[in-house]
Amino acid sequence: MKKILWFSRHEMTAEQQQDLQRIYGEVSINQVNKTIKSAFELQEEIAEHDIIAIVAPINLQQQFLQLAGDKPVISCRNKRV
Repeated sequence: MKKILWFSRHEMTAEQQQDLQRIYGEVSINQVNKTIKSAFELQEEIAEHDIIAIVAPINLQQQFLQLAGDKPVISCRNKRV
């Protein structure tokens, strides 16, 4: 089972969950829903997960990529209504 860190204020949609399961098989999704100034605040959480999925500004995305090393970092987009 792959452990996914979901960094977003929004719940993951059923479609997003299904896509992750289709790609990675069985997954466990742990959401972090809080405001941070730096991805380094989540360094331990990033280390504990296999895949990092984020909805974040570009400067935070860069930090997540740096901390994740060889782990996949998925940048998610949501439709605005």
